Amino acid sequence: MKKFAVCLVLLLASMPLLAIGTGIGIGLTGGIEMMVPDSGDSETYPAIGAVVDFSLPGMPIGLRGGGEYAWKSFEGDVSSSVIFILLAGQYNIVLPGAPMNFYIGAGPEIAMSSYSVGEISNTETDFGVLGYVGANYNMGGMGIFAEVGYGMIFAEDETTGALNYTHIPMRGGIKISL
Repeated sequence: MKKFAVCLVLLLASMPLLAIGTGIGIGLTGGIEMMVPDSGDSETYPAIGAVVDFSLPGMPIGLRGGGEYAWKSFEGDVSSSVIFILLAGQYNIVLPGAPMNFYIGAGPEIAMSSYSVGEISNTETDFGVLGYVGANYNMGGMGIFAEVGYGMIFAEDETTGALNYTHIPMRGGIKISL
């Protein structure tokens, strides 16, 4: 119990040093998604998205919600797209007096995939998890950020068996603090 109390006091004492701003931040992202199915043949998709961050004043932890749309056209009349929706917990590390901070986050996500070959199309919704790390450069009420993640989508096809895949988002963006 004594160790717990000491750890709690140290955590509470360090919160002003670790805390990130206050309130809500919204932003736009752009980048690429590297899709790697179980078969191992990777494809790179361009992607755009939006994020919303929420943190309480003086707390280094927060929540992030986000959505991203990734798409790709292949030879012939073949195309594929995925919409990712994420809700994550995020831990923010702010260096006192420095305009740059760092963060790490993880949470569940939904992947809504669409494939089409000519007039034939298929849509499916699968679940997964995503972890990410990033850096944010603050410029007053606005900031730019870059991050990379690692996600696993647990998909299953009744005819061919498991079609799990990994996706690696690499993106940058701009965020405004409200």
